[in-house]
Amino acid sequence: MRRQPRVSRLRTYTDAAAATGRRVLVAAGYDGLDLDRVAEQAGLDAAVLRHYLPDRDDLVALVLERWPDDDDPALRRSVVAELPAHLRPSG
Repeated sequence: MRRQPRVSRLRTYTDAAAATGRRVLVAAGYDGLDLDRVAEQAGLDAAVLRHYLPDRDDLVALVLERWPDDDDPALRRSVVAELPAHLRPSG
């Protein structure tokens, strides 16, 4: 059985991390967002997740980047408002 190309595997991995990270961020807030928790809930290897997203701030950036513009803007604004200032998007 052939393995998925590396770029495709990475995209699948980061998609799962972003979706699960968003759920955890909405439910538990920034203080409750933990890479190990996200990895476990997403069924990902925590060490591999940490390779691509070394810290919680990288995961938040990925979550915000992948958050669809048309998906509950009020929820997104609420989540962003609770983030530390250095993570809030400008504009």
